[in-house]
Amino acid sequence: MIVEIGARWTRYGCIGEVYPRPFLDSRVMFGKKKHHVLTNDLEPAEKKGILLKFMKRVFTNCFPDALIRFVLVENLFMSEKEKKLLMHVLFDCLRVAEVMFVPAPIGTIMAYG
Repeated sequence: MIVEIGARWTRYGCIGEVYPRPFLDSRVMFGKKKHHVLTNDLEPAEKKGILLKFMKRVFTNCFPDALIRFVLVENLFMSEKEKKLLMHVLFDCLRVAEVMFVPAPIGTIMAYG
């Protein structure tokens, strides 16, 4: 499974698919306000809750069952703190078997040659 979290939309899909899946909104309703999945405006516990809610939505749209490998296309400016939080949510909460971070420019080169 490949996921690219953008500023407004999130793209996701499986390797080898001919047609792309629909985009997901990168913002999640939390309280009475929409927050971006990787926002820095909230406390770590709230941020983890938003990220977990979002990743569950991606998983249920793509794979209702177990997942073998997970490729995350990362923004070049993603902080180490955000990567660690993503890893915690994916490994500890969602029980993903394997995660690989791929920088966005390399992901584009691999996809289009």
